Amino acid sequence: MIQGKMKSILIGAINKAETETFRRVSKGRLNGEENITAALLALIESKCSDVLEKYNDVSDRFQYEVISKDFPKNTMEPVVGADFAISLRKFNIWRGIEKEVLIKSLLVQAKLPSNTDYGKLNEQIGFMESITKESYVAVYDIDEDRVFVVKYIDVIAANYRASNVSKEKRFTLADFFSDIFVCKKAEVGFDANKLQNKEDVLAYISGHEFEQQLEFVVKEIIE
Repeated sequence: MIQGKMKSILIGAINKAETETFRRVSKGRLNGEENITAALLALIESKCSDVLEKYNDVSDRFQYEVISKDFPKNTMEPVVGADFAISLRKFNIWRGIEKEVLIKSLLVQAKLPSNTDYGKLNEQIGFMESITKESYVAVYDIDEDRVFVVKYIDVIAANYRASNVSKEKRFTLADFFSDIFVCKKAEVGFDANKLQNKEDVLAYISGHEFEQQLEFVVKEIIE
């Protein structure tokens, strides 16, 4: 998958996006779980796209697409349990023909430490788990100016207090994406972009596009 120099470049960009997100939070320009999520994903897309433009593609054999899918709060989130999904697609490019050869996705519910509605998190995790075991809770640690991510099963073990999950079971945002890039996270064959309900289908048909804050394309090899 996405490895070596390419992965290091992208992880550096993700670290910068995380730093910028919490800089905005600390200055009072950003607050609330939904707003932080939208800003963080948008900054990751922007920073990753910027660094990729600085390098020359030297391979046209494989291409990877990293995207997010936002689940609307009043329609999809109550059904899926997640705030958003992250998917990675791999394409084989041969003589100008693009063929998808792999799709994998995972689900994420984002929380602030101040959110103590543990009953709701219990319900959300139940919905996510019913869809995929590759479900996670991302905690926006305002005091530490960072994100940490934990597997849903560890949140359950901590009685739904994600902040109580031991540090050795937490993933930094960089490590979380790194594992996605090298196929250690996300369920192979699961396409989160196909998750939708009647209300969203009608909204889509009427011209409303699903919100997608994160999308960038990576070639297999760069120099």
